Amino acid sequence: MPSPSGATTSQECWEQAQPQPNEIFDAMEDVQPSPPEITFSSGSEPRVEYIHTEYHPHSNRPPRLDKVEEFQPQTKPSATLSSDDKPWSPFSSRDDFELVEWILESGINQGDIDALLTMMTKRGGQVPSFRNHRELIAMWKKAAHLRTTFESTTFTVPLKGEDYEFTVYHRDLWAWTLDILQDPLLAPYINWDAQ
Repeated sequence: MPSPSGATTSQECWEQAQPQPNEIFDAMEDVQPSPPEITFSSGSEPRVEYIHTEYHPHSNRPPRLDKVEEFQPQTKPSATLSSDDKPWSPFSSRDDFELVEWILESGINQGDIDALLTMMTKRGGQVPSFRNHRELIAMWKKAAHLRTTFESTTFTVPLKGEDYEFTVYHRDLWAWTLDILQDPLLAPYINWDAQ
């Protein structure tokens, strides 16, 4: 209802801007998503029986309805690891890789790394292919160059008259994405169609 002075109030503007129920239902006529079929078993968790896939309209692909048990990615993996492959490369053996992984995760310092390697050599057990922390660091650097490396950027932030420096480690996102896309083990699983 207009105000006595004939001016429109903010409440009236709000009410006029709201869509009417018929407008909403008319707009929804074209959209008819089918709900997933859900069944309840004797347990308390519901089970989804079908996966409904809606593709982007510009892909010109019809919607799909697949049983959960039969749902498979559109692309089949073609690359497989043979028994000759060495996933621990550039380390010479799996034992070297596992030792280096343990050293990295435990965060021991360079002196302790050297002491550990010396002790392993004296005890006569399996001797790793690297003799000290310098050789280990060289291996880490060699392994790091197989993928996009981390870079460090330092920036200064002024706050209350003082300058604070922060160092951030990051990867070039474009190069990292290319690493993923060019990986023969991952590429077959990438779904290129918007769903």
